[in-house]
Amino acid sequence: MNYTDPKSFEKAKKAYDNIQVLLNGTVDAFLAENPDSDFDRGIFLRQYDYALQCMLLAVVLGDGVAHPEEVDAIHAIAQNGDLMQMISNERVTWSWEEHAEASPYLVTKMQLTLEERLQDIVDDFSALIIVSASQTNADAYIDLLLENTRRIAEGIAGVDGALDPNESDIISVKIKEIFLESLRRAEMKLRH
Repeated sequence: MNYTDPKSFEKAKKAYDNIQVLLNGTVDAFLAENPDSDFDRGIFLRQYDYALQCMLLAVVLGDGVAHPEEVDAIHAIAQNGDLMQMISNERVTWSWEEHAEASPYLVTKMQLTLEERLQDIVDDFSALIIVSASQTNADAYIDLLLENTRRIAEGIAGVDGALDPNESDIISVKIKEIFLESLRRAEMKLRH
């Protein structure tokens, strides 16, 4: 898709690529320390993509409308997991195109349901991040993860030509709700 602001998508893509290097490095370090582990790199990377896409959906709704460009960019940015495929089942099939065309009420209701369902996934993801970060400079590592996630969100929200102030506020709230609180829960579990 052609975006109104293609540089905004490029910014998001660069930040996503940075995160992939960070996350793959996390897995490499974990597997080096735990060579007999049956840890699945693909699941870990999908967990981040699911959480990211859920957050991005909330962000692009910040201006009241999930523009088709923004929805397409959310679908295009993630390389390891597709949130719509994950939530689809035998009775209900969701697609990114349907999401872009759905009413704001339906999209908001779906968003709340997604956030509830994703909590366990994000907590599993956060547990490995905390374990890995504890072996390095934890604060710098987590700051890098969250800052690149913020850049992705700003880039995706801007593909329609503008980053709305409401979208910007929601980025801060959702990073805290989806990522930071989960990281704190994982850190507390590790300490006990």
